[in-house]
Amino acid sequence: MTRLTQKQWKIEPLRTQRTRRNPGLRGFLRKSYMNTKLVEFIAQIILSLSEKERQLLETKITDAAPSLKVPESIQQDILDLEHRLKTFEAQYNMSSSSFYQQFQAGKLGDAMDFFEWSVFYEMWDNTQKQLAPTQS
Repeated sequence: MTRLTQKQWKIEPLRTQRTRRNPGLRGFLRKSYMNTKLVEFIAQIILSLSEKERQLLETKITDAAPSLKVPESIQQDILDLEHRLKTFEAQYNMSSSSFYQQFQAGKLGDAMDFFEWSVFYEMWDNTQKQLAPTQS
């Protein structure tokens, strides 16, 4: 058995850890290259499908990932919120985002309409943020 010097002893465990647990930059680039090639290959397959086959694929993907669907009740709630926002926008001749910024800055006063508009805008904005990942 060979005896390792102090210098070899410190470096060797790092090399071993790097190759076993973390492949380092070379391994990352190899994996990234393989993922890119896989995506390109899948894209070629999808592009070669007929329209009917694409529709079938879309149906299968949608069925396999039901969490990506927005339930109709939520869609209706969003439409209701948007209708209420549009009503306030028409009444006060200003966009909801502009209103909300001014209201939060204290530039518009304390009318009950403004508080309602603010709540509807916050509800709509939060819904949009929650749904953003599913709409990508």
